[in-house]
Amino acid sequence: MKIAVIGSGGAGTTASWLLDERHDVTVFEKNPIPGGHARTTMVPLGGTPRPVDDGFVWFNEGLYPTLHRLLAIHGLEKVMLKLGASFTDTRTGRSLTLPPKGVGGALRMASSWRTITDVARLQPVFSKAHAMDKAKVRDVAWPDFLASFNFPKSFTDDFLTPFLAGAWGCPMSRVNDFSSYALLKYPLASDVTRGRVTPWYVVKVGGEGYIRKVQSTFKRTEVKLDCAVETVRRGATGWVVTPRGGEAVEVDHVVFGCSPLVARKILGDQQGVDALTSVLSRFDYYSTRIATHDDPSFMPARRSDWSTANIFYDGTESRVSIWADRQLGYDIFTTALDKREPANPFHVSTFILPVLSPAHYRAQAALWDLQGRDNLWFCGDYTRDIGSHEDALSSAVEVASRIDSTLPRLAQLRGS
Repeated sequence: MKIAVIGSGGAGTTASWLLDERHDVTVFEKNPIPGGHARTTMVPLGGTPRPVDDGFVWFNEGLYPTLHRLLAIHGLEKVMLKLGASFTDTRTGRSLTLPPKGVGGALRMASSWRTITDVARLQPVFSKAHAMDKAKVRDVAWPDFLASFNFPKSFTDDFLTPFLAGAWGCPMSRVNDFSSYALLKYPLASDVTRGRVTPWYVVKVGGEGYIRKVQSTFKRTEVKLDCAVETVRRGATGWVVTPRGGEAVEVDHVVFGCSPLVARKILGDQQGVDALTSVLSRFDYYSTRIATHDDPSFMPARRSDWSTANIFYDGTESRVSIWADRQLGYDIFTTALDKREPANPFHVSTFILPVLSPAHYRAQAALWDLQGRDNLWFCGDYTRDIGSHEDALSSAVEVASRIDSTLPRLAQLRGS
C-alpha cells in the first residue's frame, strides 16, 4: 500500500519505521529538520558540541517501555541521571528540594516547620493520586481534587499548585483546567515525594539524533523535509496529499503524526470528515517558549539546591529551569520563559502543548472511536494518556498495527 505520514516526530517516525518493511511510505515534515518535540540544540561544551534537548528530554523504564525497546533495537545509548526537584518562592526566598540534597538540605528542611508540614501534606495527596492512577480516573479536575482535602491556601496556592504548574511548563491561568491524574503522574513516577530517586535517562545522542538514527534504517520510506502539507482531499481511489509548493500524491492511507490543530486545518471543511474534524477541534492547547542557555541566574541562589528540575514562583506565574547537563556537571539550562529572558541563549523553541483536562480525555476516547474511518489515522502524544513521548510512540504502534497487523517489527517493539 501507499501511505502518507504527516510529521516526523516520535509518532510519525515510529509509525513509518513499522510500516517501512511492507509498504511504500512518504513522510511529510514541515520543518527543515526531523524530530518534532524531540528537538536538540548542539552546545559547545569543553570544546566539544554536545546535544541538549528542550522538548522531549528524560524517560524511565516504567513509563517509557516502547522507547526503551526502540533505542535498544537501534543500538542507541542512554545516560542515567538522578531526577530531583527544587522549589523556590521568589517573594520570600523560601526554598526546598525533593528529595533533600545532602546533610545541608536535610537540616534546612528539619529546621523549617512549614517545610516539614508541607512535605507531610504531600503524603495524602500522593496516596490518593496512586489510587486514581491505578484506576485510570482522569475526569477529576485539579480544583475538585484539592477540595477533597482540608488544606490551607498557603499549601495549595503558594506551593503545590505552582510546583506542578511549573513542572508542566503550564501557565498558572490554565493549571486549574488540568486533570489531577495528569498533573500528578510524573511526580508519582519519580518517587521524589517519598524520599527515593528512580533512575531516569536521557538519549546520549539527543532526541533528534535518535530520530535520525531510526530514519536511517528506512528502506521503502522517503522523508520530505521542509515540506508542509496544505491539504488532504478525497481522490479517485484514496486520498490526495498536497504539500506546499510540491507535487500532489495519491495514497491509500494517511497517518497524521502532527498536532490536532494542524490535522484539523489540513482536512478543512470537506464533506465526509465532519465527525473527525469536530473531535479534533475539541483539543485545547497552550504555548510555552523554552530557552537553552548558560545563565546561572535562572537557577536557585544556593548551588547546593540545584536539581534537575528547578521551579520558581513569584506569586503570579511559575516557571521551571532544567539543569540539562547535570550528569556531566556542565552549567547548561533549558528554561520556560516568562517575564525575563537570558541575554544570549543558544536557542529558543516554542511548543504548543495540550491542556490535559477532563475534556481532553473525553476527546481522546472519541478520537480512538473514529480511528481508521476512511483510512485516516491519528497518532501523537495528545492521543494517549498524559502526552508523553512514550504516548506518542505507543499510539504509533497501535495505529500501524491496525493498518497491517502482520508487520514484522511489531513484535520487536511490543516486546513479545
